[in-house]
Order: sequence, then C-alpha cells, then structure tokens
Amino acid sequence: MIKKVINKNHKITKTVDIQTERLDNAEYFKWGIRSDKFDWIDTYWGFPPQKYKKFFKEIKKRLDDYASMRWSAVEQMKSCHSMDFQNLSTDFQKRIITVCGKNNPPETLYQITMNAKHRLWGERASDNRFYLMFDDSEHQGYPVSKKHT
Repeated sequence: MIKKVINKNHKITKTVDIQTERLDNAEYFKWGIRSDKFDWIDTYWGFPPQKYKKFFKEIKKRLDDYASMRWSAVEQMKSCHSMDFQNLSTDFQKRIITVCGKNNPPETLYQITMNAKHRLWGERASDNRFYLMFDDSEHQGYPVSKKHT
C-alpha cells in the first residue's frame, strides 16, 4: 500500500507500507520503507537490484517474523536497540548523510539483528514503526571487537 505524506517542506514523499494491517496496535513491531530514506543504490549498505532476491528470500521474512512480536519483546533481544549517530563507523555516518541529507536525519536510528553478524538499520519513527534503510551484512555500521579472541 502506498500512502502520500507531505513533509514539513510541503513536498510529497511516498511511504511504502509493507506490513499487513492485522496488527494495527502500536505496541506491535511494524515495518515499512520510506523512499526518501532508503538506500536503493549502494552495493554494501543498500538494496540495489542485485540484492532483491536476498531481500525477498531472507530480509522480508525476518522482518515479518518480528511483526508477530511486541516492541517490548524486540527491545529485549540481543542487538536490537537504538544507536547514537556519533557511535557509528565513519563510513556508515557518511552513507546515512548521503542517503538522508544533513537536514533529514532519522528520528531514532535503530538496528535489528538478522544473525550473529548481520544487522538491518532503520528509523524507529514516532508512529512506532521501523522504516528499513540499510543492510549491514558484516556488522560494519557499529563494529565491535570480538570477545575471548
């Protein structure tokens, strides 16, 4: 479903809402894609055409799994949390600014775990929805040192 949204600059942006409507309670995890804050191009951070198969086979399925959960349960999972911009890698900070612009930052940058190394990054907006923005398959957005090595 596509909804027209007018931003503060009176510009129409499109919001693609992929989540089913059965969970309309704000307590549940919901997700979508905002075309103005989605990396359509970058081969590492983004979702260019060569990654569409991966998106529909793995990523959409995982996000739909989260959609059966309440936000409170998601927040208690390891590696599912908000992140301060200044704590991100320099390369990732640059990519966020390239995609969103300096004057259109995410409300709250949030990471969702796919597996031990793979993270999805998005915006947790005021409508309590996770808007997918970036694919971080090697955990480069917020690199951490390995423990016990």
